[in-house]
Amino acid sequence: MFKVKKNDERILYSGNSLDTYLSLKMQLDKNGIPYNEHSRPNENFFYFIYRLFIIGIGSLGISSEHIVHYNIYVKETDYNKAKQLIK
Repeated sequence: MFKVKKNDERILYSGNSLDTYLSLKMQLDKNGIPYNEHSRPNENFFYFIYRLFIIGIGSLGISSEHIVHYNIYVKETDYNKAKQLIK
């Protein structure tokens, strides 16, 4: 899912861990805190594809969990409550 960050939002999480990303989303849902999310492939992924298909060299040791970069945004008014959930 891709949603653009709005001006009244703060970033709650930015990272590569799918486990952390999914855990935070479940906690936010459970506590009724609305959020927006954005994910994008890491630049290393494109280099990996280039090496794999163009040069013919296999894995670079990149874990599939770290291929995507995840961001979770919450409204400014919900930020402190959401931050407490991730401590």
